Amino acid sequence: MRSPPDADYDCCPAEREPDVSSFEGLPAPDLPAWLETLLVPGTRRYLVPVDGQLLHVMETGPKDGRPVLCLHGNPTWGFLWRKVAAELEGSGLRVVMPDLVGLGLSSWTMTSVAYRSLTT
Repeated sequence: MRSPPDADYDCCPAEREPDVSSFEGLPAPDLPAWLETLLVPGTRRYLVPVDGQLLHVMETGPKDGRPVLCLHGNPTWGFLWRKVAAELEGSGLRVVMPDLVGLGLSSWTMTSVAYRSLTT
C-alpha cells in the first residue's frame, strides 16, 4: 500500500480546472505502460470533481450503454475490476470503475487518510 502524501502535496494543481459541462472532467494521471496493457483496450480514464475532491474513474463500453457500477472495498482500487470489465466487453454495457476518495488515483485528503488509518 502506498504511503499518504505529505501535507503540502497537491494532487490537483489549480491550472487543472474541471470541465463541468460533461461527466468527463480532467485527464487522469498517467499509468505505467505495463499497467495500461492490463486494461481493456479503449478504457476511458478521467478525474471527476466531487465535493472539492477528485474521483478517478475508469470506464469501458459504449458511453450510452446501460451502466454497471463496480465499487471496490478498502484498501483496493477500481483497477481490480478490470477482469470483470473484460468479460463484459462487447455486451453493450458501460462498466464504471471509480477509485474511492483516498484510494487508488483519487484525491488524498487528511480526512481520507485518517479514515483509512482508522478502518484498516
